[in-house]
Amino acid sequence: MNITWKSLAWRTGFSASLFYIFFFSVTAFQLFNMTDWLGTRGVDPATAGRLQGSADLFFVVGILLAGLLADWQGFNRRLYLVYFCIAVLGYIFLGLTAQTWALGVALALISFAFIPLTNLVDAHLQPYVSRDLIPYARVRALGSISFTLIILFTATLSEERIMMLFYPVIAFFVLAVGFSLAALPPQPSHIPAPILEKFFTFGRLLSQPRFIAFYAIIMLIHGSHGAYYIYAVPIWREWGFGSGQIYSLIGWGVVAEIIFFLIVPKALTDSRAAPLLALCSIAAITRWLMWPHVDGWVGLIFVQSLHVLTFALTHLISLAFLRRRVPEAELGAAQALMPAISVGIGMGSAKLLAAQYIGESQVTPFVAMALMVALSLPLCLILHKLSGVRTESIST
Repeated sequence: MNITWKSLAWRTGFSASLFYIFFFSVTAFQLFNMTDWLGTRGVDPATAGRLQGSADLFFVVGILLAGLLADWQGFNRRLYLVYFCIAVLGYIFLGLTAQTWALGVALALISFAFIPLTNLVDAHLQPYVSRDLIPYARVRALGSISFTLIILFTATLSEERIMMLFYPVIAFFVLAVGFSLAALPPQPSHIPAPILEKFFTFGRLLSQPRFIAFYAIIMLIHGSHGAYYIYAVPIWREWGFGSGQIYSLIGWGVVAEIIFFLIVPKALTDSRAAPLLALCSIAAITRWLMWPHVDGWVGLIFVQSLHVLTFALTHLISLAFLRRRVPEAELGAAQALMPAISVGIGMGSAKLLAAQYIGESQVTPFVAMALMVALSLPLCLILHKLSGVRTESIST
């Protein structure tokens, strides 16, 4: 039995690693270039920002549904297939259309189905993740390495070449994602939580002040990346930066994140969340206020290094916070809420907000992001007071 469990653990970790390698390869090429690529379809930057922000809101429905159905009747390969097919449909539609409304529909389908696949894989990996989060962090680190390699490859290309390769590269890696999903082995025998019980778990979590404060903080910190993801590359190009400079900077931020994922996770299990999240909030405020005004390499490298705090540390603190306070049977639902609120609501709203100001100034969208994340500081104080005993669960 132990040999079988170890075999399943190895196969699951290997397949999940492949998934994250291919998934982040898609993300690396798509995330920072979508606004420019939509421009080749005749969509202006402000409208492109609104399309991407609106699409993120569909992510909320997609990932909450995935959270409810993730372990329905044990390993449900059909659920992975349905989500993957919806994502592929969205990508096909994206490549075939040039109408603004149709591009919005394509992005909505992709947001609904493609990003939530990570939640399904995380839920699949969950039985093998130790309390110190190290196996999970290593799997994510491999994804970040693939992200970095794609970014560094992009740094060798001209803007015209990037736009030419944009869709073929994404199509190739999306198909590779499907291969990794097909390779996932069955999960170990367990009794899946009833769907209705998971639904009530959402309600219990969101009825308690400490979880409301926690999810709101994550939403503000992660959501504040909205302007960076949709406008960083176009703005840097306007400043005269070439592809090599732009993608080397982006790659540096991810390299720092990889190092962090590999060396820090074990220390987080005994750390209190509120002070560390306050540190992440301050880093985000600093990053967004400095970003539009820094053009020297030393300053730019410093600003990009803050990604370790604004994303990586925030993400791992969140996982550690939930693992300490939520029973194992309810952890999948609790973790599904996190990206739904932070990426779906937070980042979607941030992109819509940034799109309102990009036509007026290149600085204003980032000031708006800094003001947005500043709202998390008083919430960190509230969370610190409400955290109480570390072993409490949502049922107490």
